[in-house]
Amino acid sequence: MNEALQTYLKDMQFTGDLKKDIEAFFAAHEDDETLAHTLSVASEAKRVATLYGADPVKAEQAALLHDISNVVPVAVMLDLAKKLSIEIMDEEYSYGRIVHQKLSKAMARQLFNITDLEILDAIECHTTLKAEASLMDKVLFISDKISWELPGDHQYLLEARYKVDELKLNEGILIYLNQVWDNRSKLKLIHPWLIQARAELMSTFPELETERFVLRQIIHDDANDIFQTFSLDEVTKYYDVESFTNIEQAEKLIQTWHHRFENTQAIRWGSL
Repeated sequence: MNEALQTYLKDMQFTGDLKKDIEAFFAAHEDDETLAHTLSVASEAKRVATLYGADPVKAEQAALLHDISNVVPVAVMLDLAKKLSIEIMDEEYSYGRIVHQKLSKAMARQLFNITDLEILDAIECHTTLKAEASLMDKVLFISDKISWELPGDHQYLLEARYKVDELKLNEGILIYLNQVWDNRSKLKLIHPWLIQARAELMSTFPELETERFVLRQIIHDDANDIFQTFSLDEVTKYYDVESFTNIEQAEKLIQTWHHRFENTQAIRWGSL
């Protein structure tokens, strides 16, 4: 163990029961608030993991450990990260608090002897997520967010919960990421990992299923159907276009819809 972490042990005697050890850890640091949040996230992570076929035991363990670095004063987080040889991004220097997720990973490994990479990696990105996130990463990330009991009305959190319960995990995550992005001018930092995770999810076309249809992305193979529709005057009179006279116009329109989706300007569904 790196001796820089010795001070945070507080003469603890570990029992091998992670939940009991976490409770004792936060009690030793007189941090009842983080403990309450941790237990709430652990319960939610176990539930969400079960919904999506992830390992609920690992999800619970990751959640129990995700905020253990909260016992470290914010003023010394960057310094501690350096002593632990944690890679610090340039952007993280502008808001040192964000390294707490990396510190929690290091503390989980060195204080609590966690060696499971799936658990450690989920802890490392529990605040920001990251591109190419694993299912466990996503379970812990969204469980951390929808477990918050914030004062006031936070409709986006309710919507994220609904999506998670509807087995639309990525859509639930994207609701939260979009909320952060829309409020970026008010925040101290939009972490590069969050930006990359959002961009990746935005590039995945969302499918919507109703009782009668599956709404999905319009593709090149739909060009003939698009042409048949947009060649009708009774259709195009409602659009600002002339009726199509060749299939290449339909192909160009599909390409335009793709570009608008990729640039997050608009979205157009087709149906099965």
